[in-house]
Amino acid sequence: GGIDRRPVRAYSLGMRQRLGLASALLRRPRLLVLDEPTNGLDPQGIREIRDLLLELNRGGTTVLLSSHLLSEVEALCTRIGVLDRGRMVLQGDLTDFQELTGLVEVRTPDVHRAATLLGDTVAQVVDGGLLVSGDDPAALNHELVTAGVRVSALHAQRRSLEAAVLDATTDSSDKVVR
Repeated sequence: GGIDRRPVRAYSLGMRQRLGLASALLRRPRLLVLDEPTNGLDPQGIREIRDLLLELNRGGTTVLLSSHLLSEVEALCTRIGVLDRGRMVLQGDLTDFQELTGLVEVRTPDVHRAATLLGDTVAQVVDGGLLVSGDDPAALNHELVTAGVRVSALHAQRRSLEAAVLDATTDSSDKVVR
């Protein structure tokens, strides 16, 4: 019946990833070291592995993850370390690298009216909204709504992990000249 008698090397990459993780979990480790654990998986498999790793961590297992996929790192990790050419160039809590940018994104159907009201604080007009200099979305919302501007959403922008990693790992010799 249900036994697959093919050699492991004949399995797909995704199946080998799952098998390797299952094998590592047999001993209920307190520390689990994984290198690119979602490589070769389909979107459903990625979600299953992510959910499993979060559940293991909630249960007390420390997960040390190596990945080039920063979205995976953001979804799974609370602390990060970034290596560049064998040197640790960033280390700390994930939130330390996602500081506020000093910009608030405002979504409104009244873009022109909002831009006129806010004047010089408007850093950029974007599709369906504005980027406004400031760090207090509540005060900005109050100002706009009081003036009769409809606001559908607003949030303070944070620096992406990608921007922090690129800043820490890119020096002048790495930049592409066009």
